[in-house]
Amino acid sequence: MPLRYLATLLLLSVTASAEPKAIFYLTPTAGSIRSFLAHAARIDTVIPTFYAADAKGNVTGGPDQRVLDAARKHGVTLMPIVANPGFRQEAVHALLSDAAARARVSKKLLEECRTHQYRGIQLDFEQVPAADRDALTALVRETAALFTPAGLRVSVAVMYRTGDAPSEPGYSRWLHDNWLGAYDLAALAKHAEFLSVMTYDQHTERTPPGPVAGLPWVAEVADYCLRSVPREKLSLGIPLYGRRWRAGVLGNEAVVLAGTMSSVEALGLAAQMKVEPQWDAEERAPWFYFYRDGVREYVFYNDARSFRERHDLARRRQLHSFSAWVLGQEDPEIWKDLPEAVRTK
Repeated sequence: MPLRYLATLLLLSVTASAEPKAIFYLTPTAGSIRSFLAHAARIDTVIPTFYAADAKGNVTGGPDQRVLDAARKHGVTLMPIVANPGFRQEAVHALLSDAAARARVSKKLLEECRTHQYRGIQLDFEQVPAADRDALTALVRETAALFTPAGLRVSVAVMYRTGDAPSEPGYSRWLHDNWLGAYDLAALAKHAEFLSVMTYDQHTERTPPGPVAGLPWVAEVADYCLRSVPREKLSLGIPLYGRRWRAGVLGNEAVVLAGTMSSVEALGLAAQMKVEPQWDAEERAPWFYFYRDGVREYVFYNDARSFRERHDLARRRQLHSFSAWVLGQEDPEIWKDLPEAVRTK
């Protein structure tokens, strides 16, 4: 075989191996399922929100047969989520603190994997108190110990971090103690096939308006995680949705609302309000604002261009994959940038 041909094959092999796997989340909405059915050939792993676990370790939920059939037809790996409903802190604390409840969760998930031929399960427990860090690690370790002999895998959705625990009181400390601090990245990575870091939401109703995930911030999160997690075990979260900041009322109180919207909805709103979206050259994301009843409203969203740049970041860092939330809210143009998934026999 000519050396030039061998070199070309080697280059193609390296390029293929450097491509991060495409992981997409799926919810039981019509739009999310419709998007999966249309684009399954370009998805390596789908993570449907099939299951929930309560404070006593009881697991509820089950698969959508349309999703199972499409995944099998196209060779898409199935790894459903189990989450704590509503991310209620008291309930997840009770679950994690009870060894019998943790075992109940693991055993039931093993049964579901065997019944429906899943690759494994993603554990997605949020608003976990930082004080329950070791208990959360115990759940992952115990589940992996049960799954591994059965040829199954565990992945974990983890909250973003850009640094260690802040020493001063304030918003950052509150965020750490109630949302971010419960994930022992190094310990979790030992037991998980990969960690999906939720690099979203950078800005919420608790903050001033801003991008869902500005690229400099995303890179900072990824680099912090890579201090503890091998790159072949890190999946970069990519938000496909946007947010609209506006004044509203909840009960009898005036509040700032940051509602979720798809890229298509964002562009429709821009057209309705007769404004031209702008590109933020620093945050690498589109946005616009307009006035309603004399009050300025902001919309920050994600399109194919912002998706491409975050996808490229995962490629440059040579990460395991990207984990995109959520099917049905994406800019349809993103599919032009994604190759068909490479299936292994």
